[in-house]
Amino acid sequence: SAVARDITEQKQTEELVKRNEEKYRSIIDNMKLGLLEVDTNGLTVSANSRFTQLTGYTEEDLLGKDPGLLLTDKDSREYIKEKNSDRKRGESSVYEVKGIKKNGEEIWMMISGAPRFDKQGNFIGSIGIHMDITQQKRLLNQLQEAKALAEESSKAKETSQKITIRK
Repeated sequence: SAVARDITEQKQTEELVKRNEEKYRSIIDNMKLGLLEVDTNGLTVSANSRFTQLTGYTEEDLLGKDPGLLLTDKDSREYIKEKNSDRKRGESSVYEVKGIKKNGEEIWMMISGAPRFDKQGNFIGSIGIHMDITQQKRLLNQLQEAKALAEESSKAKETSQKITIRK
């Protein structure tokens, strides 16, 4: 005796899920966004190629490790811990953080972090999309320095004029 079961619908659903995952990963890669997934302990489970290009670390360097320890200084680590706690409570957030590439170079990243849940609604980790904003941060710092210099110059000119008038 034999039992037959039609699994055509199940196979079609699996194929659709696979195509959607590939599509969204392709979109993220083409948008030059780094994607990092961590488990409930904050240890890396996957990193896309753009994230490895962004940081200089290979996926093998990152797997099973806390990315915060590899990529950030003490102050940034504390901030990231706060954000990870938010995600464990189911909260998403977008924030900026200063990082350190494998070669020691400073990098600024905007991170959009969100919790990940399994089909039963259990928290299984977090996913972060990372965008390099280093150039924007440098330009902002230059503008702030130029503004401060202009304000100092203006104050010096005012002081000079007051001294000249009093003579």
